[in-house]
Amino acid sequence: METVSTKTLDLEFMMENGDTDTISLPDYLPDVTKEQIVAAADIVIAQNIFKPDGFAYQKLKGYEFIDKTRLGYRPVGEFRQCGYKFGRWYNMLWMEKHIGAHQSNQPRVKAFEEVWEELEAQYE
Repeated sequence: METVSTKTLDLEFMMENGDTDTISLPDYLPDVTKEQIVAAADIVIAQNIFKPDGFAYQKLKGYEFIDKTRLGYRPVGEFRQCGYKFGRWYNMLWMEKHIGAHQSNQPRVKAFEEVWEELEAQYE
């Protein structure tokens, strides 16, 4: 697999219901300015395209530049030229992060019914 960028620009939006939602933009331009980010967020809000759970975006709460390789993720796949916007084709990168040890005798996951009574007593 060729070298791919693992840097993203995460935009966090406030929604109509008071919750927040984040859009991750991979392969952002290295010299993007705050003004460009705010203008792009205003366009996303004005277009009214994203409505997670039926609630529209109201305003940009904040943004953050993230290098996912520093967070323990690694690239495992890439869809080449799967999205087209503003006269440019974009790739989609799939990444993984192991969150637990891989054991030779992996314990089974308990069914909800098996843990329900114990949890119910704990939260009464």
